[in-house]
Amino acid sequence: MRKEERAAFLRWIDTAGNQELQLSLVRLVALIETTLTEEGALDDARALIRWINSEMEARRAIRRSPPDDCAS
Repeated sequence: MRKEERAAFLRWIDTAGNQELQLSLVRLVALIETTLTEEGALDDARALIRWINSEMEARRAIRRSPPDDCAS
């Protein structure tokens, strides 16, 4: 994956909704299981899956964390 493609994907991750991320994750997994055979493409797809999973986990962690008590 070229640097520009990676940067564009990471920008998209920042703006994508949770459902959009989940749908993209399902699609990437399906591509790996059914279509992709070239090692470079498989590596790229696996990297995209890792980045999406990391983003989704970060969002879950933020939702689980207690709010800061800035008033005290």
